[in-house]
Amino acid sequence: MSTLNVDKVDPSTGTALEIGSSGDTVTVPSGATLTLTSATLNLPTTITSTTEVKTNKVSPATGTAFALGDSGDTFTVPSGATIVNSGTATGFGESLRPNAQPYMINGNFGIWQRGTSFTTSVYTADRWKQDLSGATATVTREAHTVGQTDVPGNPKYYLKQNVTTGNDNCGMLYKIEDVDTVIGTFTLSFYAKGVNPAGGNLDIVIQQNFGSGGSTTVELTEQDLTLTASWQQFVFTGTLASISGKTVGTSSYIQLIFKQPADDAATDAWNLQISQVQLESGTYTSATLPSFQSETHQANYLRCSRYYQIWNASTPGGGTGGDPSYNCIGEWNGSANLNNIFLPLICPLRAAPTVNNPDGVTYDGDTATTATSGGTWTVKGSQPYAMAAIVLSVTGATGGADAKLGAGRPHSADLTMEADL
Repeated sequence: MSTLNVDKVDPSTGTALEIGSSGDTVTVPSGATLTLTSATLNLPTTITSTTEVKTNKVSPATGTAFALGDSGDTFTVPSGATIVNSGTATGFGESLRPNAQPYMINGNFGIWQRGTSFTTSVYTADRWKQDLSGATATVTREAHTVGQTDVPGNPKYYLKQNVTTGNDNCGMLYKIEDVDTVIGTFTLSFYAKGVNPAGGNLDIVIQQNFGSGGSTTVELTEQDLTLTASWQQFVFTGTLASISGKTVGTSSYIQLIFKQPADDAATDAWNLQISQVQLESGTYTSATLPSFQSETHQANYLRCSRYYQIWNASTPGGGTGGDPSYNCIGEWNGSANLNNIFLPLICPLRAAPTVNNPDGVTYDGDTATTATSGGTWTVKGSQPYAMAAIVLSVTGATGGADAKLGAGRPHSADLTMEADL
């Protein structure tokens, strides 16, 4: 093989230059550099490389569509590498969200098992609790206008806390179960509008509560939330402290608080209207934040049911001959003053629940035509809340006979099971 040393090769005629013939291999040896200066390199449709290709930008050859790989291919982002959404891309951030389910259960305010209007310091929409702190306020479920576009994602409902007499620390609370659910940087986002307290703003406070028997609560510096009369998106970022060296007790949680500031004791009226609340791991801006992670109504309801369930004893037909009508879930031959009812659960509860009988669920201890209304309902057993059914005991009942649970008259009543944090 001979060597031809030349500084430049031009075509003998025209402007086309061909190197080699079909089947030939032209090799640029190791250490040599092939440089294109303000030139266009036309490549075949398919280029095969078994090593690596490094480039600062890849654009489609024609049009605006660009395909990466073929069906069945797997692309790996190595540990330590980062994919960044420039802020104009769509259909992109969702696939990069590290949490498979939203950290915020019922962040779209779709589930209201306890009712739709509340005036005391109680849970309102599922997972959302009103804290009056001496104020006077009403929380209500409000409906978005069908087809509105101010709040993306087409949510059906939002929460409104209407404070008629303000006071410091009045607001709404939300608890995320387990303090280690989110660690490090986070982004809290929501849509809101309303009227600010007299001091000019609300406070956003985030706490790490280590539960009963755990370390002292850690509170992040509050951030100001200033409302306007129109819906707008708010994005707050921060860092949850490391829990290394902490003691995590039972029922730990991360708490989000939307409240009248602690240093604002004015009694002026104000209101908070809030929708589409989401929490993400990592730091985002409004431009790079993944879109609200919607769940089906059923999935949202089931996740809420870990903390609160209602057993409805309504019976469609009613009794005959003046007898109460029973929706009998289970029967067991009880003893004096104690009868046990087996009650199925929608899903396992977070903890042993507090059982309430607000509507007078009736109990029949002797299969007679009369029934005992109300009674003291308690959970029987060490951990029945983790099974498919819960065993309830009622005191003040007739013993030695079948125990039945039902609505009686007027054939509609509820037992509620509260297992919230």
